[in-house]
Amino acid sequence: MDLSFDKEGLACSAFDQIADAVLIVDKTGAIRHANASAIQLFGYDASAFHGLPIEVIRGPEHSTALRNQIIAQVSAGETWRGRLEFRTKSGAVGTHDTVISPFRDSSGSIVGMVSCNRDISVDNALADENASILEAVRSSNFGVTIADATKPDLPLTFVNRAFERMTGYGFRDIVGQNCRFLQGADTDAAAVANIRRAIQHEEPLSTMLLNYRQDGTRFWNRLQLSPVHDFRGQLQAYMSVQIDITHDMTTLTVERERQKMEQLGLLASGIAHELNNAIQPAVLMSETIGDFLLPDQTEAQGCAEVILRHSIIARDIVNKVLAYARHGETESVQLDLSALLHRVVQLAKGVLPDTIELQTHQFDMAAGQIIEASETEFQQVFLNLLLNATQAMQQSGKIDISVSCLEILPGSVVKPTLDSGLYVRIDVADQGPGIPETDISQIFDPFFTTKPTGEGTGLGLSTAYGIVRDWGGSITAENRNGALFSVYLPVTVRHAADAA
Repeated sequence: MDLSFDKEGLACSAFDQIADAVLIVDKTGAIRHANASAIQLFGYDASAFHGLPIEVIRGPEHSTALRNQIIAQVSAGETWRGRLEFRTKSGAVGTHDTVISPFRDSSGSIVGMVSCNRDISVDNALADENASILEAVRSSNFGVTIADATKPDLPLTFVNRAFERMTGYGFRDIVGQNCRFLQGADTDAAAVANIRRAIQHEEPLSTMLLNYRQDGTRFWNRLQLSPVHDFRGQLQAYMSVQIDITHDMTTLTVERERQKMEQLGLLASGIAHELNNAIQPAVLMSETIGDFLLPDQTEAQGCAEVILRHSIIARDIVNKVLAYARHGETESVQLDLSALLHRVVQLAKGVLPDTIELQTHQFDMAAGQIIEASETEFQQVFLNLLLNATQAMQQSGKIDISVSCLEILPGSVVKPTLDSGLYVRIDVADQGPGIPETDISQIFDPFFTTKPTGEGTGLGLSTAYGIVRDWGGSITAENRNGALFSVYLPVTVRHAADAA
């Protein structure tokens, strides 16, 4: 059996220049020839290769069953293709794509096999690395998107699971769209213009903008946009990292409002004191003038009564301003919420007209709940809500007061913005026309009122809001078959029997 050939010939030259590692093996499994690529890959020189069993370069996972399968297939005149593990002279292990074909002599008889091997170890390592990177991107808590920059309008080709959760859209709803589908009526046009400018100049960008989820709710999006270029410097894609910062923005807004309210309270307090000093003499003097007038001086008495009445009205307004400015100065103590609610309801029944029906629901949920508050301010808050509801229903109708409990876990993003812990929620719902949608966002602003001129100071709800915020809670307003005000109060202590 002669497997030699003219090494000086063209065939030999081509054999040595093949990029793949080529081995010629006889029927006994001994290597007879190896080209230059095989010598380089496996680490054996030409003389050491000659007569070396082929199994020496097989990796540890190479089984006898696979060996027998290859031999049988090649002996039958067929070509075997597959992926094999190999081992170099130094002991390093790798993987190569292998094609093993029958080797025939001049008569056409099969006298061995030709094994062509392409090292894919680096490709596998890169593929494993790419798979790890891709899985990391898919599992990231931040939204990640990739847009194809080689196509018009930059269609999205990839989004991770966090982006789907953040926006409410599924992959099939998103792929092929431009990311502007998240924009809405209140999205800042300047921020959008900055994004377009960065894309036009192929520059990275960091910005914040208001976006909209699939259900229509809004969220603040911190966007990090990066262009992706190939090795030639050609733009291929844009990758963006998007983070929902709604909670941070809400907290910042609340803090700004708190500071604004604090400054406004100081200003209101100073003005109110000055006005009170100016009004008090008018009240006293108008009363004194009335005492000096004769019974037949009816016109003068009428004028004195007008002065007194309007002076008292002005004094009451000043007192409300002072109450607004001073909220938080009253000391909070631990109070039993159940008893407190029942006392407020009894007090309200004596204040509200008989045409108002108060209905209570789930007051047993308040049993055992202890809050830190001032009873006077607690009564002020709820009497204000009940009086507003009465006026909204034109002094006639039903007001529902209901109680529920909730727990806010650490890290939860809820509306309103509250710290984690146990809370009791007290709802006051009326059957009136509700709050105009244009007014809901400013309903708790000081001096804002929906009542006709002269019928409200616009301080009642803002004072109530300030009081509840000082207790660590919040108040929200919405429309639900009338106006619904929800008061959230943190629970300081829960009786053991109720917590069990």
